[in-house]
Amino acid sequence: MKFVLTWTNRANGTPVENVEGFESTLKLLSSWQPGPEVTMREWLVRCDAAGGFAVLETDDPGALYRDIATWNPWISFEVHPVLDIAESTPRLAEAVGTAKSAL
Repeated sequence: MKFVLTWTNRANGTPVENVEGFESTLKLLSSWQPGPEVTMREWLVRCDAAGGFAVLETDDPGALYRDIATWNPWISFEVHPVLDIAESTPRLAEAVGTAKSAL
């Protein structure tokens, strides 16, 4: 299944605490990789340095949970399961037909 993650930094401390948080984030980032069950398609940062986005695929939500939990002290996440438009369009047509039958 495909997911889009949005994330924002947990920079709620003093400037010194925030810099220390970024330093520890960089330390973890230098050696961290997603688990083998998770394929990272895109990993993007916002140009305001306040967060970013990731597009990934996995059939193991537990692996996704583990990877997110690793970063949770530094980053707040929203996780959105998504479908490709080519897959969603026929399903939408079916759903519209069902809904229309009730009108």
